[in-house]
Amino acid sequence: VVVRDISPRSRLRFSGDDHLDFLQRMTTNDFSGAPPGAGFRAVFTDSRGRIVEIGTFYRDETGTLAVLGTGASQSLQEWLDRYIFAEKIEMKDMSQDSAMIEIVGGGAIDLADEIFSVDLNAHSTHEQITLGPQSGLAAARIDMGTSIGLRVWGAVGDVENAWQSALEGGATPCGEEAFSIHRIEAGIPLQDRELTEDYNPWEAGLADAIDLNKGCYIGQEVIARLDTYDKVKQHLSGLRLASGALPEPGAALSAGPRQAGT
Repeated sequence: VVVRDISPRSRLRFSGDDHLDFLQRMTTNDFSGAPPGAGFRAVFTDSRGRIVEIGTFYRDETGTLAVLGTGASQSLQEWLDRYIFAEKIEMKDMSQDSAMIEIVGGGAIDLADEIFSVDLNAHSTHEQITLGPQSGLAAARIDMGTSIGLRVWGAVGDVENAWQSALEGGATPCGEEAFSIHRIEAGIPLQDRELTEDYNPWEAGLADAIDLNKGCYIGQEVIARLDTYDKVKQHLSGLRLASGALPEPGAALSAGPRQAGT
């Protein structure tokens, strides 16, 4: 079991009477009936159906927290501001005022039970988990490849206490190099690497973040048409290389004389 500091990930909080309607018309997933405690992924797409940003969204009684890619808060806010008119919406960057960690691995279930008295098996992916008011923390189940884990966030001091408890419970800190190896082996795409405006959500394997029965949103016609007419022409895939140095990101992949991908 490992514990990983993901505080550098941007966290943007949406609130206001119209914020759910706004997210409904700006993303690929269905916010219309999302109750407090719900958690799910959704993609902000442009008019071509390409990925602007992907987030995991957590609803509570007063708003919705979006966990985004590193350094995404300002650029996403600037993009979204172009589509806000008379709606009652507030966006607040929570990245500097909070911290976030993940406990993941084969021993995460036992460790979550030991530290927080939480049964991860009793919750679905992204579902929020009540840790008790005394902890000062919010949490949700995450799945990373074949591993079940716990994502925990809140005030910096409270998260630091949770980090220390994880270490005392036997968790090993996970650095970025180790995480990169794991996420690539598990086929987990990352914002600004595999998830860019060069690709649409179908190509990136983000089907769980798309609701085909919701109403209109930016890029919706393209997303629906790609599915209806089976027009998804490329897919994110893993390659096992026999030997040699790793290719640079963006290097061309050839199948005989034909370029098959990058």
